[in-house]
Amino acid sequence: MEKLLFTVPEAAKILGIGKNKMYDLIHSKNIRVLKLAGLKITKYELENFVQKNINKDFSDMNNVKAVEEEGETL
Repeated sequence: MEKLLFTVPEAAKILGIGKNKMYDLIHSKNIRVLKLAGLKITKYELENFVQKNINKDFSDMNNVKAVEEEGETL
């Protein structure tokens, strides 16, 4: 059976980011969680986050903006 729920560290590893950045995404409400014996993130939520946020810059969680390349907005 395919895994549907991931812990915060597992989800961070899947996205290739650190655990603290994952918590930042959760606290800024960019990633929704389920509390079930600790915080869990669904496979759907991870896939949806990636699809919805292509070409976005999350360097500043309070000011998410389009990715810029060589001074131009993509």
